[in-house]
Amino acid sequence: MPTVIREWELAANTYFSVKSIAADKHLAMVMGHLHDHCIMDWLSVDTNYNAAKAMTFKEFMVDPATQSFFDFQQALHTRNTILINTPSHYSDERLRGHFEAAMLPELIADYEDDPLAKDVVDLGPWVEAVKHVDECCHCRHVAAKALFDAGSKKRASTHDNNDCPPKKPRIVLCLFLLLPLPVLTEAERALLNANHSCRKCCKPFITHIAKDLVCAFPVPDKYKLVTQAVIDTTLKTLLPDLLTRFGLSRPKATASIVDAHPIAAVFPNCNTAIEDEDDSSDDDANMGHRISPSHHMPHLFWDFQMEGPNTSLPVDVCGLIDNGAHLVLIDLALVDSLGLRHRRLHVTKTVEVALNNSPKWQHTELSEYINLKLFLKTLATNQMLYARSSHLDFAHP
Repeated sequence: MPTVIREWELAANTYFSVKSIAADKHLAMVMGHLHDHCIMDWLSVDTNYNAAKAMTFKEFMVDPATQSFFDFQQALHTRNTILINTPSHYSDERLRGHFEAAMLPELIADYEDDPLAKDVVDLGPWVEAVKHVDECCHCRHVAAKALFDAGSKKRASTHDNNDCPPKKPRIVLCLFLLLPLPVLTEAERALLNANHSCRKCCKPFITHIAKDLVCAFPVPDKYKLVTQAVIDTTLKTLLPDLLTRFGLSRPKATASIVDAHPIAAVFPNCNTAIEDEDDSSDDDANMGHRISPSHHMPHLFWDFQMEGPNTSLPVDVCGLIDNGAHLVLIDLALVDSLGLRHRRLHVTKTVEVALNNSPKWQHTELSEYINLKLFLKTLATNQMLYARSSHLDFAHP
């Protein structure tokens, strides 16, 4: 398309020169020879037609470029999608050539100086890279214009107060406006996507995105790479507000101690007593130097949260901390309320359970387990696999 327009412009200028047509008549002589349906539809609007009549031919041929590069390529890409399986459909290579030919001079200069954008082969990543270059270029021009306008107002105010002749305007550009922002790496993109971040301002845990146009690019000379340490620091700063928003509270520094619990102890199939390490080998025969483990001791409990298919928000749960245990039991009612899936163990596991109201140990077979995720109240998650029975409800003797 740019080649066709360029050839038409050269032919029109040759016609004006040969026929010696006045400059104010140029556009009227050739406007009726435009057969492109998009241009004719635009001229069919009275306001557009009257505006075009007031232009010179040179002004008419200049693209106002009111769209950003991303909006321009998006519109053309959408139109090209409709033309699939037709002779007018463009390949990715032809689309890229068309996009490069339609770039503004300012964007072309920055694009030529950015080797990362030029070396991208695939069309999609290439468009994202050029979009980043175009947005940086636009931000520099906006900042430069703001500085120029502020300087002009200040000079005008000084001239009015001092009644002195005005000086020639001078554009003052800060050094940071000329420094381009680096292109986001794949690791940075992954961190931003995983932490509800904006790819424009590069801030994690926010509610807007780049398309909302409510944020600005970072200052180039103060820009820091997005790393996990930056994410953790930001989360630590925002944690009090997040806890308040979700109705949570900070975890207590110490675990609660309870003197009684329905399950006093869970032992494997081993009746070996605990030996006193201070005893010598000569005293091994004396059973009085050996002690048995206590069946009932104070327990530590841990407050955390769980979720399942039947819950919309995490449920507060209190868990017993059993140091050294390789099995964790869970209440059947809690499993059913969360809607967790029952899974069958390949081999049943036999354990001995000592209860407060029973003088003897009970042999119990565990035959099922579940997969679940625990949520600390610091909003950090930890994935675990728990084999479980629920207070003997899942035990099969």
